[in-house]
Amino acid sequence: MSYLPILINLIFLIGFVALVYLINAAFSPRVKNSGVKLEPFECGSIPQTGNVQRISIKFFIIAVLFVIFDLEIVLLFPWVLVARSMGGAVIGEGFVFIGVLAFGLLYVWRKGLLEFQK
Repeated sequence: MSYLPILINLIFLIGFVALVYLINAAFSPRVKNSGVKLEPFECGSIPQTGNVQRISIKFFIIAVLFVIFDLEIVLLFPWVLVARSMGGAVIGEGFVFIGVLAFGLLYVWRKGLLEFQK
C-alpha cells in the first residue's frame, strides 16, 4: 500500500492553511481596541448590567436533557431499520428501551425540570 497520495494531500492541506493565514495577515485591517469596541453589544442599546450575569441552572438541565433524549432518538433509527428482520426479541428489547426513555421523560416532567423561568 502506497502512502504517497496521503502524503501529497497532507502537504496540500498544510500549504493551503498556511496560505489562508498569510492572506489573512496581509489583507486584514489593523484596528486598535478601544473602550467602546470592547463593550458587549446588545442590539444597539447600552448594556444595563455588567459582563457577569447569573444564569439559572435550569437552563443547563434542559440543555443536558435535550442532548440525552436527542442522542437516544438517534439510536432508535438503526433499530427501526433492522427490527423486522431480527425477530421478536429485538422488537421487545426496543420497546423496553422506549419504555425506559418514556419513564425518564415522565420523571423529569413530574419533577418540574422542563419548566424554564427566569
